[in-house]
Amino acid sequence: MVDKSEIVKETEKEVKVKIGFAVIFLGIMIILGTFIYSGLETYKDGPMQGQNWTYVDSFYFSAMTLTTIGYGDFLPTTDVSKIFTVFYSLFGVGLVLYVLGVIARGYVEKSIVFEQEEVRKLKNLLYRHEIRQKAKNENI
Repeated sequence: MVDKSEIVKETEKEVKVKIGFAVIFLGIMIILGTFIYSGLETYKDGPMQGQNWTYVDSFYFSAMTLTTIGYGDFLPTTDVSKIFTVFYSLFGVGLVLYVLGVIARGYVEKSIVFEQEEVRKLKNLLYRHEIRQKAKNENI
């Protein structure tokens, strides 16, 4: 018989590995977006008009896009950056949702195993109580 604690450890390890890969890939996506937007986009007005977006602004826009927050203070303006944003959003938002799903799955599986263990303990306790009651009744 397989020990449940081994199953829990394997599940936790599997979840951590999946989250690790997803977070690394998400980081790569944000870095990629940062460099691409800083190369494609320029400021349309203000004191930096005509200059490329800074890395900070590009990073900010990349993160806001992937988290679907999109405050609207930065917008893609060129056709190339608009097309890039469509595919960047599709893959990136999917990745963010995957990471959240893996995390949720890990918590749910932990919760289920914990509940099963608690039920097993309660059944064991009730069984021992019944045995004591029977022994007590037989001695009377």
